[in-house]
Amino acid sequence: MVDAGETTAAQALKDGVWAFLADRSPWLPLLQHALRGCPEGTAAVLFGGLLRDLALLGTAARPRDVDVVVTGMSEGDLADALQPYVQRRTRFGGWQLELAGVEIDLWLLGSTWGFGPLRVTQPTFADLPRTTFLDIEAIAIGLPLQGYVPGEVYESGFFAALERRTADINLPDNPYPLLSAVRSLNVASRLGFSLGPRLSRFAYEMLRLATDADLTAAHGSAHSNWACPSCLYRSWREQIAYVGPGQVVPPPEIPHNASDRCG
Repeated sequence: MVDAGETTAAQALKDGVWAFLADRSPWLPLLQHALRGCPEGTAAVLFGGLLRDLALLGTAARPRDVDVVVTGMSEGDLADALQPYVQRRTRFGGWQLELAGVEIDLWLLGSTWGFGPLRVTQPTFADLPRTTFLDIEAIAIGLPLQGYVPGEVYESGFFAALERRTADINLPDNPYPLLSAVRSLNVASRLGFSLGPRLSRFAYEMLRLATDADLTAAHGSAHSNWACPSCLYRSWREQIAYVGPGQVVPPPEIPHNASDRCG
């Protein structure tokens, strides 16, 4: 949970989440209705990138999708509750839903991949932020199962990372290292964040070893809004090499189209 010195930032985030849920979340009543018949003790949190964007951009945030983590019920009961809205199962065993035109990635707390490397056998929502690859996504906040008022805030270096405007590795264990590197560079570019020492070293090694075909495939999976993958990753590779892997690396200037630099 948040420390005393972070209560102002946490409250500001809760205010932003409340406004988002009340004004821009037509999916929430549908999810609440789906979970209404679930066992007593069922609880949920919002998680990750949505909260990062709300903290940084406020009402200007335009999230591509919403991550929700649920606890207090079995996989079978949850699958039955969500069945009308399920689009597909995800690579980690969760569900991708479409509610009121919004893409929701939802999974059970206990099936979170990162608890394995962390050796957490009885996870709670307080443990969840420790499982993200990036510290700028190490944040969760209670999702109301009725009404719109958000609950407790849990984090693992999130507010400190935002204050520094620097993204770094939170949990180094990762089943998709190249995709994580590519996605991290896309997020840092979009936000104008620097790379922390661990992330700059990791990203440089991934970029150095990857082929152009590898990068193009990972770029597509990362849902990037950069039209020119070669420009994006070449710019970062040059910037990291110039500053030094293992150092704090500020973002390079990367135009979205940059056709003059391609080839």
